[in-house]
Amino acid sequence: MKLYLALTILSLLCLSCSDSEDLPKQAFADEYQLTDFNLSDSYIYWEKRRGNLYGQDEQADEVLIQFDAEIYTDLSTEQVTLLDTADTNNGYDAQCLPEYCPLYGVALLNDSSFVIESMTDLVDFFGDIDTEAELYHLVSVDSSVAKSYEKNEDGYRVVVEWNNLCGLKGTNLIQVFTDGSQELIKELTTEETGTCV
Repeated sequence: MKLYLALTILSLLCLSCSDSEDLPKQAFADEYQLTDFNLSDSYIYWEKRRGNLYGQDEQADEVLIQFDAEIYTDLSTEQVTLLDTADTNNGYDAQCLPEYCPLYGVALLNDSSFVIESMTDLVDFFGDIDTEAELYHLVSVDSSVAKSYEKNEDGYRVVVEWNNLCGLKGTNLIQVFTDGSQELIKELTTEETGTCV
């Protein structure tokens, strides 16, 4: 009986080891430039912004990331004006909880601007999810952060850290398809945080 119990425990340990060895190991880069994306059109620049707290329209929205800063310095006055006048109260993500600050993108296509204010807009903007940069920005939403990935025939397998901001956080293994859709493969960890925003 003791031998059977020991073999069972050893088998379970080996299974858990093989699961962790099978996880994607390719880490994401610390930052990305415009050339790291394969966008759906010939966009010449884009940036990610955080909008104001709801009801504080008099403040300028904050530019969080520029793709990329060198390109921005070479934009014409008219193109900068197009960026400055692009705005929305919606976003493909949010911050400032429990209040609401939209996270959105603004892109330049020659002499017109495009506001990326929903997940549908983001996927349309990226086109096929076929670069690491697109994958990272698609998955790192809703208090989640993409940690590692591997390419497969359907798209990518990705390890994602998540936090529901009300008592639970953990990591999941997901499949991200080239059309931007996602599917849970396995819940890897879950733990209580004891806090709720």
